[in-house]
Amino acid sequence: MNGFLEWIRKRAGDGAVVDEIDRDGCAVALDDTSAPRIILDMDSDALALPVGRKKCDFLLICGNTVDSWVVPIELKSGSLVVNPTIDQLQGGANVADAALPPDCSFRFAAVVAHGRHLRSRARRRLRAREIRLRHRTCQPTLIPCYAQLAPVIWEDAIAPNEPPTDLP
Repeated sequence: MNGFLEWIRKRAGDGAVVDEIDRDGCAVALDDTSAPRIILDMDSDALALPVGRKKCDFLLICGNTVDSWVVPIELKSGSLVVNPTIDQLQGGANVADAALPPDCSFRFAAVVAHGRHLRSRARRRLRAREIRLRHRTCQPTLIPCYAQLAPVIWEDAIAPNEPPTDLP
């Protein structure tokens, strides 16, 4: 494990580190994502987060010091309400902000894995919102439960520490 991920592991505690992203009938497949990686279960008591604090289900940090990804992930096997889901993803990004070394370089994505059909209006509202982590912002990406995460990361790849550019 590289120094970047070891920094995260020490700050989070081993009790918060899990091997898979799976909860309540929804999961995300991690085949072909960067290794090494750390997955933090945001519901773990080892993180000692304040009770009632908004947070996503999992926080994935993967890659190496040059090409690292930070990905808050929210799993929704049932209904999805946009505003609370955005709040949960932003809460995960806030936890990542506190856990990351101050001068690290990273790429950023936020993911909602959803198990049911989502109306087009709700999809548009979800895509119109932004999640912020330090100098980076991203729109949440919606994927089906049990889908691969790797295409989301590679599709959204942007150079580390550079703001995204608007493409025509």
